[in-house]
Amino acid sequence: MKYVLKIMTGFRGYYINLSRDKLRKEKLLKHLKQLGQDKNYKRLDAQLGDDAEKERRGLKKGEHGIWRSWINLLDDIAKESTDELIHVMEDDAILSTELYNFIGRLSAKKIRADIICTDMYVNPSVYKTLSPLCPKHGSNEITAIEVYTGCLSSCILTEDGARKLREYVKDEFKNGDSLIPIDNYIRRLQSEKKIKIITILPFLTTVNIESITESSIQERENLDKTVNETQIFCTYLRRQLSIHHSHEDIHFALESLIRIIKYRGLSTLENERFLISLTEYLFEHDILVYAKDRRLEGEKENPQ
Repeated sequence: MKYVLKIMTGFRGYYINLSRDKLRKEKLLKHLKQLGQDKNYKRLDAQLGDDAEKERRGLKKGEHGIWRSWINLLDDIAKESTDELIHVMEDDAILSTELYNFIGRLSAKKIRADIICTDMYVNPSVYKTLSPLCPKHGSNEITAIEVYTGCLSSCILTEDGARKLREYVKDEFKNGDSLIPIDNYIRRLQSEKKIKIITILPFLTTVNIESITESSIQERENLDKTVNETQIFCTYLRRQLSIHHSHEDIHFALESLIRIIKYRGLSTLENERFLISLTEYLFEHDILVYAKDRRLEGEKENPQ
């Protein structure tokens, strides 16, 4: 299934940023300038959630703020009709030249989707499912899948898709007594076939690891350290499905996994089972390296 069709004339870009997060803004603008794209983006002032309202709607304060921010974003997009694609990102997104090459080959009028995600949430189950589908790194190939697992770090909207999403989101925000996080609501719209979302593999963007522990919107002060570390581990898996993958990230992921095991306080039996599974993997793939003693060469009873 191919969605890359012909050269388009341009796109509109937005980045969502809290006014207090000046350093994030500076870093992102520097990143955009390095890619030659800084003139194509408009800042959208991220909204903080309302304490009283978030309780009534069943949301965390940051989640309520994200709903408000996206409504403002979609209202702003609706002010101008240009038939251009709209790229929306959060201020912790890591972009790529491949992203803009991809956008440059899209036709806004012929895309058979409302939203194209260039990155999304990944956990071990998602990673296990998507890894075999992801084109080999360095192949310069991409594939489109009709899967969306959550997160709105970076996505491309068609004008019609933005219009539909605006109608659904504003209606839900106005009339829904209780709300779920907006990315989960968008997943619901996808499952109900009200909108169509595709995701590009490999991901053409990713997120900063630091943003997981230093989120400026999500509430993490009282987050269990095991949960926080699990989110970090999942982010490393996410990066492995992107063009920003690296061997170093794999090493960091393993270190993160060790911390999770430590934080969990596993029983002796659970630790032994983990060690046995790990040992079997190391043996099966001949990973360990031993020093050889020439004096023992040919010794059948002393294998090396």
